[in-house]
Amino acid sequence: MSKIAEKLRSKGICNEYYIASNGNPIIDLHTPRDSRDVTVPAVTLSIKGKKLTGADISWYQGGAKWFIYQGVDERKAAYQKAFDWIEKRFPGMKMVKSPFDRFAYVPEEDLKKALGGE
Repeated sequence: MSKIAEKLRSKGICNEYYIASNGNPIIDLHTPRDSRDVTVPAVTLSIKGKKLTGADISWYQGGAKWFIYQGVDERKAAYQKAFDWIEKRFPGMKMVKSPFDRFAYVPEEDLKKALGGE
């Protein structure tokens, strides 16, 4: 575990949801849990405190936008689509990799705030 993650955990912050401020995006990776899980692998984009809706968001997506992929190359493209979606709606927002060793991203300004301005 990284030193940044250890510092966040000491403050009671244990995942990306607790780093992001209300109204800000979080990018995460969804993989099926087991052979009975009928959902597909996807890069998920959620907005803390808000359920996304629209014609391209299904009930099983839990209020998040899913960028579905198959294989590593498509996964990279799905992440890029998620970053493009954020850039369109949150111009200039810089997303950084999660300190919790996961395939997740959070807003840089929220991570700095969670670390106490460091």
